[in-house]
Parts: sequence; C-alpha cells; structure tokens
Amino acid sequence: MLVDFTNIQKYSSIKTEQDLLKYIYNKCGIKFLVGQSFSWPNLEEIIIRITYSLEKQELLEAFLKMNIAIRELIKNEANRSYSKS
Repeated sequence: MLVDFTNIQKYSSIKTEQDLLKYIYNKCGIKFLVGQSFSWPNLEEIIIRITYSLEKQELLEAFLKMNIAIRELIKNEANRSYSKS
C-alpha cells in the first residue's frame, strides 16, 4: 500500500521521508519503506510503502496509532508557534 504524506510538510517540522520514518518509529514502533527505498521518482514527495501481513484489526490499530501520532505532532507544533506569537 502506498500512502502520501507530502502535505505533512506544510503543518510540521517533518520535511523528509527520513524525518517521518524516525518520528513514527519512535512514537509508535511502526516501520515502513520510504519512497527512496523503492525508487519513487519525485524526491519532494513523502511517499511510504506499507507491506503488511497483519489481521485486519491489527492493521487498523497500526493506522490509528500513526494517525494519532501525526495529529499530536501537528497540534503540538501549532501550539508552540502560537505561543511564540
């Protein structure tokens, strides 16, 4: 499964595939392949490939963890920017 995270660059300090990989792994313990690993042609995009062999419920839980982690990151960084203003 390919997932496009390019828009996260607009809302957080994550600017590269490696930034996203490190953040999600440290926060959720989830690993995935970044676009560079499978020759994604556009280096400005943050595309990940998720290969899975989990039960449906486990897969949904992993995506939920990633969703929560990204929302927390964006919220925390927005709050820091707001408090600096």
